[in-house]
Amino acid sequence: MIFVGNTTEVLVATQDVKANTKIKESMFTTERVDTASLPDNYLSADSAKDVVGYYTYIGFTKGSVISKSNIATSAKKASGAIEKGKTLLTISAENLPTGIQSGDKVNIIIGANTDSGNKVVLTYQNIDVSNIYVDDEGSITGLEVSVTPEQSQKIVYAKLNGELSISLLPINYKDINLPIIDEGGFLDTSSSSTATDTNTSEAQ
Repeated sequence: MIFVGNTTEVLVATQDVKANTKIKESMFTTERVDTASLPDNYLSADSAKDVVGYYTYIGFTKGSVISKSNIATSAKKASGAIEKGKTLLTISAENLPTGIQSGDKVNIIIGANTDSGNKVVLTYQNIDVSNIYVDDEGSITGLEVSVTPEQSQKIVYAKLNGELSISLLPINYKDINLPIIDEGGFLDTSSSSTATDTNTSEAQ
């Protein structure tokens, strides 16, 4: 049984709407939804008047909860929806998690060889997925993610000099301490290293 205290009113799409479409009041309604099932960036019912007149960024499907990721802050410009200090990066990776979709959050695990010949692994946590790319058979071939310019450089470096893996996160995932791993400290569980380089907003 869901108690009222565990629910909140949110914006829910009443129809499928493509990207770069001017938002009208008829495109959404308000519904009370279990808060445990909501993405972090959902739009509450109080946002109803605010979004009318804006344009969709990635669009939305009928019945879905509308989030900030769906809304562009500048008419017909995808760049208007990019958070300050971030950039949208397209990445391809093998064996992407099944069911991943726009609005999800992922961890990006980077494994790369350094100039000195050592191997390192680091994780960027809670990365927003802004778009997905699929082939003619419907298989996901790549993701568009929101990262800092510094993270972009390291991700591209890993693609050229190492490996890149994506893990799909559950709703309400919280960042944990994941120290950078190198060959010397891989098996050293008592290491005092505090280099995390993991948080989506703080990693450089």
